[in-house]
Amino acid sequence: MLGSFIYTIAQSSDYLKERTFKKSYIYTKWITNLEFKEYSFTTIPSVSFYEKLLIVVSTNGQIYFVNKKNGAIVNKIKLPYNLSCGVAIDSPNNQMYTCSQTGEIISISLNKPHQILWVRDINAEVIIKPTVSSKLVHVKTQDGTVYSLSILDGEIVWSFNKNVPKLSLTGGSPLLLSSPYLFYPTDSGKVAILSVENGKLLFEYSLANKNNSSDLENISDIDYDIAIYNDQLIAMTFHDQIASFSLTKGAKVWSSSIDSWSSSFLLNNAIIAVADSGSVYSISLSDGLVLWKSNLPLHTSISQVVANNQVVILSDPIGKMHVYETSSGIYLDSFILHSKQYTIKKFNIFIDPVDSSNLFLYSLNGRLIRIILDYKK
Repeated sequence: MLGSFIYTIAQSSDYLKERTFKKSYIYTKWITNLEFKEYSFTTIPSVSFYEKLLIVVSTNGQIYFVNKKNGAIVNKIKLPYNLSCGVAIDSPNNQMYTCSQTGEIISISLNKPHQILWVRDINAEVIIKPTVSSKLVHVKTQDGTVYSLSILDGEIVWSFNKNVPKLSLTGGSPLLLSSPYLFYPTDSGKVAILSVENGKLLFEYSLANKNNSSDLENISDIDYDIAIYNDQLIAMTFHDQIASFSLTKGAKVWSSSIDSWSSSFLLNNAIIAVADSGSVYSISLSDGLVLWKSNLPLHTSISQVVANNQVVILSDPIGKMHVYETSSGIYLDSFILHSKQYTIKKFNIFIDPVDSSNLFLYSLNGRLIRIILDYKK
């Protein structure tokens, strides 16, 4: 370990009287330097979890396999491509898939020595990591096309295109698999339901609102994760629209509108959304009602939000993290991670899907950090 982190805790006595958690312990477990500086949040915004490993990708083709428990680099490989997305894990078939900046989809063995199994050139930019079904790997391109490739050899089985509007944002929401359906969030404010088997369009849900006065106000990209909740489809547009649609009847169940948000995160039963105005919302997935609303400290902007059943964690551009209680929205802590040598700024944050007390930070300068979040009632 490169040295213990120091953290500062900002707490209000009023919050301490009301909050569920009476004690909090936040400390670093390990820091690993991945020794690259060309990482770009706009092209590879993900760390992938695989069994006891973290799999981290750099734009120059380096892929690191890191022990989740102690931070040791177990293995690393160098692909002959510059990469544009993270990796999608296909455990049943012992493969993982990533994308090159020149339009290739690459299959790599999860077994050592992690050899390339196949490469398929689709001649289109992909910046969102693929989605995997039992026999196919699905990719969404920046020009609005979904390609489904055979996991055996990368052969294109089917494709589906939705033209991208002239005024659109770079990015987009990943595909969502709920077999036998593939949900495709588009840049025109619609979610297309496709057959996984053949790519046939089965139905479309629309969140688009084209009644505003300017083209900028009419941008309706779905740039946040979509979700299935019970028999409802939950989707959010770029500006301020959240809506739920019945998967059985096709009708809108509820919709909600708040100030334009900068970040959001989907929990099992709620959406955590951060508005540009500095307000944090928890919105129920069942009926769209606001469960709680809390205000950030003055002049704070948020670059990312993650959450689990205990806490909501927001990071700001200067490297400070703000912690809220998930159930109530009460502001618990704020902390800045730094050591004698450096301060950690400009990072992406990830909560371990298996153990939600593990928080992983991936910084712009290639440092991978494991933080322990221990909140006691």
